[in-house]
Amino acid sequence: MENEILDKIKKEYKDIRDTLNNNFREIGRLEETSTVKRYNYLKDLRDRARSGEFEKDRDVLDYCLEEYGYGKPRKTNEIWLYMLECPIATYEKYFGVRLLEKDKTKTVVLYTDLENRTKHAIVPKENQEEFESTHRVIAGKTTIYDCYDRYYNARREFFISCLENGQEEAVQMILTKYPRQNGK
Repeated sequence: MENEILDKIKKEYKDIRDTLNNNFREIGRLEETSTVKRYNYLKDLRDRARSGEFEKDRDVLDYCLEEYGYGKPRKTNEIWLYMLECPIATYEKYFGVRLLEKDKTKTVVLYTDLENRTKHAIVPKENQEEFESTHRVIAGKTTIYDCYDRYYNARREFFISCLENGQEEAVQMILTKYPRQNGK
């Protein structure tokens, strides 16, 4: 056997044994480098694009909002979308959340923060006027089936405007486009 080949075998053998003995710790160190992080990120994007996940700009925005907008914005512009009004029993049935109120026939009004979809306000019907007079509320739909379409459309428009024009202009645009008038 040629010495060059033997040297390569020795080197490979030693490298594999060292790697096995160190329990692949080098992988963890490499994964923390900015180059490998960027590589993994680009590889993931390429795989998503190939699978058709990013066919439209809307898909890219939805991905970003899922990545950064799900419960992460703690401080928001406090714009609440009126989602729906329903008896407590209906709310509990559809959302799987038990409210403390014993009278399940009482009506509640549900609002969701435009920027943070995990931030909700569940307001007794008798306190709706007070809530809407002290918060910025935009119009939504009135049934449980169409309120989410309105929410995600308004949310998407808000974030697109934020990206293109800045937050202040986006706030004004959304308040103008989806006005809430007299609790209706």
